[in-house]
Amino acid sequence: MDSIGHTCTSCEKSIKQGYPFCPACGELSPSSISSGDLAVEIQEVPSKILRTNAVSLIRSWFPEVDLFEADTRLFRGRSLLASGIDEESAERLIRALKAINIEGTIVPGGPKKVWEQLWNPGLILSAAALIGAPLFGGLTAFLLLLVALVAPIAVAAFRMKYRRPLVSGTRPGLLSEGWRVLAGDYAEVVKGLSVDDRSKLASIMEEGFDLRNRLKDQSLPAAAAGSEMGDLYVKLREILSSAVRIGHEITKFPEEAQRLRGELDDLFRLLEKTVTWFGSLDQDYKQTSRLSDELDTIILGIDNIVREVRTKEPHTIQSQQQKLVE
Repeated sequence: MDSIGHTCTSCEKSIKQGYPFCPACGELSPSSISSGDLAVEIQEVPSKILRTNAVSLIRSWFPEVDLFEADTRLFRGRSLLASGIDEESAERLIRALKAINIEGTIVPGGPKKVWEQLWNPGLILSAAALIGAPLFGGLTAFLLLLVALVAPIAVAAFRMKYRRPLVSGTRPGLLSEGWRVLAGDYAEVVKGLSVDDRSKLASIMEEGFDLRNRLKDQSLPAAAAGSEMGDLYVKLREILSSAVRIGHEITKFPEEAQRLRGELDDLFRLLEKTVTWFGSLDQDYKQTSRLSDELDTIILGIDNIVREVRTKEPHTIQSQQQKLVE
């Protein structure tokens, strides 16, 4: 499953499934969705080859999409890919689809209240039935009143079934603001780095993203580590943010570049150690108390190295050197 992925729409490098942004350039992945009131509608795809490519690409972003249903709906007519998303997310999806010659359109598609869903053409039939009911008596009047009640509900149910987005639920999994900020900072930093420094920073991101994916799955080790609600998941983003901060300092203070590259190496080794520990849980499921102690040790190590990175920032060193000169 880890080999499944797609191509970055910005730099055309390969991105593994589940990565929030491209490790090469920082471009957010099409699967990194933010909440909004829009939807992406895909055109009918009669070509079997194009349809297969489209479904494969969509499933690389959203693995929960049903293969057979997606293929059938794209063949029959226009379909909603995702709804309840913002304009930036919608445009990213459309750019990625266009790369394989699939046309997408941004349409209104935010989450609707119940009364908004009932405001539909079925109300016309309801009005006609209500007007006609007093003209008849007995069973006919009763049936007309029943039609008046059921018509808008039936139309709303029909729309919900056939206008349901391919991505399960009203909205796909949303990317938190913290990861969005990290992606933006990373995209700015890598522009000013050398090829070697960019490669080193990308390796740290990839290692972190792989661990993030494992923490998000439904395995026993992920549950034991707290999944997305656990401290390890939170600390993971902190260590990736520290790596980006070091990258920024390398471009800002080239005289400190050698020491800062050593800091990046320390971060990478810590991530490798964490990944190795996490992988060991698959083969050696530990008692709760022992597992908790080991997890605390890992998190303490992350806290210490992040704190060390923050206290060794070159602008602090430069300020201290200036005081010595004075």
